[in-house]
Amino acid sequence: MAVHAHAEQGTCTCAHEDTAVQSEPHIHNHGAGGSCHHHHHGPIEEVSGSRLLITLGLNLIIPAVQVAGGLYAHSVALISDATHNFSDFTAILIAYFAFLIGRKGATAANTFGYRRAEVFAALINVLLLAGASIFIVHEAVHRLHNPQSVSGLWVMAIAAVGVVGNGFSAWLLHRDAQHSLNVRGAFLHMLGDFLTSVAVLLNGWVLIYKPWNWLDPALSLLIVVFILKNCWTILKDATAILMNATPKGLISCTSGVPWELLINISLTQGLLET
Repeated sequence: MAVHAHAEQGTCTCAHEDTAVQSEPHIHNHGAGGSCHHHHHGPIEEVSGSRLLITLGLNLIIPAVQVAGGLYAHSVALISDATHNFSDFTAILIAYFAFLIGRKGATAANTFGYRRAEVFAALINVLLLAGASIFIVHEAVHRLHNPQSVSGLWVMAIAAVGVVGNGFSAWLLHRDAQHSLNVRGAFLHMLGDFLTSVAVLLNGWVLIYKPWNWLDPALSLLIVVFILKNCWTILKDATAILMNATPKGLISCTSGVPWELLINISLTQGLLET
């Protein structure tokens, strides 16, 4: 349902919809006294649940391989990457169920439907990533104080599995990430996993030629920085939606309308037009 705001000095028609289930807004601003149109494209129905399922399967296989390889090669970077991947398995499982719940229509008890279930799923994903980060830091610090010999060749081989699997998963979710904050969170998980797997692969290559045993745990700490950066991005977006914050671009869209008019927006006309 679109909501239209009409001001005396020109018309500003802005559809304020839940950004949890829409893509980034498309703004047309025609200046003060003119009109601006705030459109959303790409509803949640365009998101493919099958892509989430495929990604889910891959993220169950990859960490199992990485844990086995990490234990054999004495690589905390591989084990940390496996922990991250397994947290992604849980996160994407939540994302998939949130996707199913989000497709339910409105009911008498929930007149706006269940689409914000995806936002709550995104917040749970953040908590899982934060927990995985704590584990990685603990293991990395321990290895820095107690370095162990790491098999670079095995690290490269196992990391290559993660590069292929996570890269494919990120590619699957890329398009749907434009339409759903929930899927965007899953996509960021996959992108982060892909990049960290590449870094671990390069780490293995270096260890073949240089016995820098400190490099493996040091890389793990860098992985944590990337993870927490993604956490902060998702947390900000999800919190803004739950707090009913002004959608991105809407402030610039209404820059020519006096504040006195904005705080007295009439919803009646917009309801009549829908």
